[in-house]
This record gives sequence, structure tokens and C-alpha cells, in this order.
Amino acid sequence: MMMNETALQQALTHQLQRLARTCLRLRLTPGEHSLREPESGFGGRPWWPVGETWPVCDTCGERLVFVCQMRLDGGGHWRPGDYDLCLVFFCRECGQRDDAAVIERPGRDGCRLRLLRLQDQPLAPLELPAALGVQGGLPSFRVSGTPALDVPAWQDVADEFTAVAPHALDDLHVGYHLAELEVLRHQEAEAQHQLGGYPHWLGDSYWPECRWCSGQMYLLAQFIAGETLALPWGRERRAYLFCCAGPCDPEALTLVLQA
Repeated sequence: MMMNETALQQALTHQLQRLARTCLRLRLTPGEHSLREPESGFGGRPWWPVGETWPVCDTCGERLVFVCQMRLDGGGHWRPGDYDLCLVFFCRECGQRDDAAVIERPGRDGCRLRLLRLQDQPLAPLELPAALGVQGGLPSFRVSGTPALDVPAWQDVADEFTAVAPHALDDLHVGYHLAELEVLRHQEAEAQHQLGGYPHWLGDSYWPECRWCSGQMYLLAQFIAGETLALPWGRERRAYLFCCAGPCDPEALTLVLQA
């Protein structure tokens, strides 16, 4: 029996409500983040284990650019295990040379991605290496987060939604976006920097497997290129940071870049 238009829309909305996750939408404000304790921030000086040197690129040997560190213990999004802090370093030289539409970079493949527990080892702000020069680092930004609901992109649910109403294929895409407006209650839908939630793809859906255990990965963060902050992978790319569901290792993270 075919559903009428109202029943179809209700079914799509119910399905999307079931899939909704919480995330933190991130707002960047120019200024130095704290040197008294680790806090979320872009650029500037990272907090890094005492005694460890500035990370270098395993591919070209150049020092990596510090992109950001994110506190994970504030709530409002999926948290990988009991890790408190996530740091992202990236090689500007290798990143600019790769012009593929989709780039998958696990840690140590032109980047350094790492989870830390604050109680495991002492951390301290790491000095910017002179070799990076004044232009080598990113300007410092403080970060604040606002809890929000997030839903998957159409690319990730098309098959599942088709199963709800295989007779109404022509109406499903439109119905999905109406359901999205209802579930999100008309909150800002434009893609932003965020912790947790779902990836807002620029192109096709692309979920990596964990390179360490071949297990499922979840979105830990999304970074949006913009005029305010020139990220080292270029203005035309959006970055998605995935983390092993366990996670099985402190470096079981993968950065997916999409143009």
C-alpha cells in the first residue's frame, strides 16, 4: 500500500530523528589560547608531551604546521574513549602538491594526528620552531562551542531512505530536506567547523576504515576553509577528521580532505 504525501513525510522525519546526533558548532575568535592549561584553539602554540620534539613530516622531513588542538571532555559531542585532547599537525609542502579530489591521510602520512589523556603524561606549550619562520605557523584563534543537533548528509542515507518508500523515489530527496528542516528546527544548516556529528560532504560520501584495526570510524571533527583562517591543505578543501570507534590506538585517526 502506497503512503500518502503526509504519511511519507512523517516517516522520513521519524527516520531522521532516529539518526540525529549532537555536535558542537565551533566559533573562532582571534587571540592567543591559554598557556596555563590546554584548551581548544587553532594555530599558536600546541600543548605537547614534555620531552617530545616538534613533529616532522615522515614523507618529506619538513616540520609540520600546527593546525589545532581540541578539548574533548566538555560534552555535547561523541568522545573517543576517555581521551581529553586531540591535536592536528599537517605538512603544508606535501598537502599543496596533492591535487586529488579526495585525499585520505592517516597519521604520519603527511600529518600527525594524536589523542592525549591529560593525566597520562605532563604537557607543556611547545615553542614554534625557528625553521618554520614567521609565515610557517597559523595565527592563533580561541575556540568556543555551541551544542547543536546534526543529521547525516543525503549521500549517506539515500539507500536507507529509499527502503522507507521505494515507490516515491522522485520525492525522497525533497522530502529528506523538509525532514531535515523539521528535525533541526530551522537552525543554521550551513557547514561549519564542528566537533562530532556528521560530515557535510562537498562531494560523494567517503568514510575511511581504521588503518590499525580495520574497524568503523566516526567523525571527530570537521574543518571548513574560509577567509579568516588559511588552513595548510588549501582554501578549496574541506577536512574531516575521523577516529576509530574504540579507539584502538591514540593515533588511530584519519584526515579526509575533499575538494
